[in-house]
Amino acid sequence: MNQIEPLGDNVLSLRKHIDAHDVRRVAARWSGRMAQIGDYDDLLLSAGMSGDAAMGFFDDFAKTFDVNMDGYLWYFHTQEEGVNVGAYFFDTPDRFVKRLPVTLHQLADYASRGRWIYDYPAHDIPKIRKDKILNWGLLLIGGVAVIRYFALMFW
Repeated sequence: MNQIEPLGDNVLSLRKHIDAHDVRRVAARWSGRMAQIGDYDDLLLSAGMSGDAAMGFFDDFAKTFDVNMDGYLWYFHTQEEGVNVGAYFFDTPDRFVKRLPVTLHQLADYASRGRWIYDYPAHDIPKIRKDKILNWGLLLIGGVAVIRYFALMFW
C-alpha cells in the first residue's frame, strides 16, 4: 500500500510505516540531544529547538518523509526567531495561543499518513501583523535616511 487511501471523514490509512526512530534520525540533524528524548516527550522543548531551528526541522521532516504540511500552524509549537523590533511593541502570533507539544510518536504517525493532521483548538490570530508593519516602517525610514545621507555627501 503506497498511496493514501481515504476511508471517510478525514480518516486516512497508512501509506507506509514510519516509526519514531526514523523521525529521530531527521531530528538529530537539528539537535544533539536526541539520545535522551523519548517517543512521547515534547520534542522541541526537550531538544532545545525553537524559532529557525524548529522551522528548519519541520521543513526537513516534510521533505524527508513527503508530508503535506498544509495544516501546520507554527505559532502553536514555537516562536519566531530573528530580528523583530516590532515584537517589543506588538504581540506575535505565538503569543495569542497556548503552546502545544509535538512528539516523535505524533510525527511518525503524520509521516506514515503523509499529512500533518494535528487537531488544533479554536483560536483567533489577527490577520494584520502590527509588528511586521512597524518593522517595514522602520526599514523604510532607515533606507530613506541612508539614501539622503549619501545624496548629501555626493552633491
